[in-house]
Amino acid sequence: MMPIYYHCPRCQSLQVKERERSVFCPRCELNFDKKFLQILEDGDILANEELEGIIDVFAEDTDESDDVEDVFG
Repeated sequence: MMPIYYHCPRCQSLQVKERERSVFCPRCELNFDKKFLQILEDGDILANEELEGIIDVFAEDTDESDDVEDVFG
């Protein structure tokens, strides 16, 4: 199997730090999941920090909906 060389999908830098499941770009200060880097085009990849922000919004929506009384019950 050929080795996989990673780059930053944002700035195209080859100076990235490979971690177990992700790649860190010191220039952008963002982490990218290796799975996404292998299957998606650069423009379609979100940084892990961006994905966490999206998940947090959904988690907040879920928390707020728990506070609403059931008007049909």
